[in-house]
Amino acid sequence: MGSLVKTSMPIILAAMISIIGVPQPEGPTVSDGTSWRAEVVDADGIVGLWNSLDLDSDDKPHISYMDLTNYDLKYARRTGADWEIETVDTNGDVGGFSSIALDSNDRPHIGYARNINNDHDLKHAFWDGTAWNVEIVDSEGDVGYNICLVLDSRGQPHMSYDRSYRFVGANLSHDLKYAHWDGSGWNIEIVDAYHDFISDTSLALDSKGNPHMSFGARVDGNYTLKYARWNLAGWKIETIDTDGDVGLHNSLALDGGDRPHIAYYDRTNGELRYASLAAGSWNIVVVDSQGQAGAETSMALDSNDYPHIGYFDREFHDLKYAYWDGSGWRTEFVDTSHTLQQMLSIALDSSDQPHLSYCDFVDFDLKYAKKVNPFITSGIESDP
Repeated sequence: MGSLVKTSMPIILAAMISIIGVPQPEGPTVSDGTSWRAEVVDADGIVGLWNSLDLDSDDKPHISYMDLTNYDLKYARRTGADWEIETVDTNGDVGGFSSIALDSNDRPHIGYARNINNDHDLKHAFWDGTAWNVEIVDSEGDVGYNICLVLDSRGQPHMSYDRSYRFVGANLSHDLKYAHWDGSGWNIEIVDAYHDFISDTSLALDSKGNPHMSFGARVDGNYTLKYARWNLAGWKIETIDTDGDVGLHNSLALDGGDRPHIAYYDRTNGELRYASLAAGSWNIVVVDSQGQAGAETSMALDSNDYPHIGYFDREFHDLKYAYWDGSGWRTEFVDTSHTLQQMLSIALDSSDQPHLSYCDFVDFDLKYAKKVNPFITSGIESDP
């Protein structure tokens, strides 16, 4: 299935705290990046946009992404030493904002957008073991921006996303929406409404299957970081950070106690920030303030509930990785080719080692990087 949101490309190409009362960590320990190996997955045309990564039960990477040359949704998976690449959807201008998750049988589900005459629909594709099944989930208005797809314990998909619409004689307004499959049909609802703009949505399900979301909402010119969660009384929504133009490129994960952790970008100060909820209070710290750190943030928690964050430095165009080791933040350079890199996704394998997919916005290639054992001196480590 596949194609992109054409009207979004000019914006993307053109774009190409200290918190009072919260102790700030000392500067993170920085690595030179020699423990990372990066490779090109797909260089056939303008590819790699809106990439999303998940790992299967053998720790092999699976990536969904958009082919902008053909406006198709593509899917790549590692098979031994090679990548197997296929086109999933070619029906129109599809593939924007793709988000992938693998079920218990390692079969992919992908949420993504279709654009027809600048009017978007939310779509869902999944592999049933024999063929790809494709469906339209939501076509009410201009929907399907900033998609995040996750699967519940039964393997059923849940998606957060953004709807854009225009009041008569007024500017565009944006709603945060949520869709989930209950086994017989899609249930769709509005979570939070009437924002000037929404930057990214991130979705996670707690141990009871209840949804939690982070998102950046723009009001009066600046973004704020917001958090929504479902309880028996309905949606509870709170604002976490309003200190500057914050909340962009947010990424949410829940720990073993269902507590939220959110990594995000502070555009005012060019910082990567991290917020976590403990004892009913949000703690916010600056993880990296070097250059313009924090763009295109993607986060995952390891088996100790420690955060691992992939992100870009927009000043020097480096791909970076930060993680908490139990006593402090450590930061590493992953790809220092200094090309304009955008759109990334992180996943941790069974050994808590990070894997990243991302797009090179100079050559427009889909790339993949994995952390390798720095003590292996042969120069080659076994493929994932």
